[in-house]
Amino acid sequence: MTPTTFERWLALWRITTAEMLEADVAAAMQAKAERIADSLQLAIIHRPPNQLTH
Repeated sequence: MTPTTFERWLALWRITTAEMLEADVAAAMQAKAERIADSLQLAIIHRPPNQLTH
């Protein structure tokens, strides 16, 4: 996943939630999705290098 991919996912999520939910519920779900995206991006950036064990 790249920052562009995350932004595309969030954009689609914002559109979908805005169309399908009441404004206050959509805003809450959008905020949660943004926190999830931030967390996933940090995990990808700061993950330890792959270590092969035999």
